[in-house]
Amino acid sequence: MHAPQNLKYTKTHEWIAFLEDGKAKIGITDYAQQALGDIVYVSLPHSGEEYKKGDIFADVESVKMEAEIYMPMDGRILTANMGLVQQPQKVNEDAYGAWLVEVRGLKDEGWMNADEYGKFVEGL
Repeated sequence: MHAPQNLKYTKTHEWIAFLEDGKAKIGITDYAQQALGDIVYVSLPHSGEEYKKGDIFADVESVKMEAEIYMPMDGRILTANMGLVQQPQKVNEDAYGAWLVEVRGLKDEGWMNADEYGKFVEGL
């Protein structure tokens, strides 16, 4: 399992990349995409939609199962990576390059760093 040091991680296997101006990108971790297997479908929200922490904002389906993706904190969708709708396998190819959404409003709430996430995953 690969977990870049510059990202933050949630217990529900989302990663968060903080950008400038209060923006962040969110995706699913390498551990999550491996557990799902071959991803065949991604459903993403529309720009402008607002979500509360814990809300489901996206769905990912693989040949094995369907997974719901949770918003790590209150935020508004600026843009969704709509290329994943046509090419969902990109999540399997590069989980950290295949971001799902860019949001505004996220603040670091003490999510796990890469080392903490690695230990968390080892305990599953």
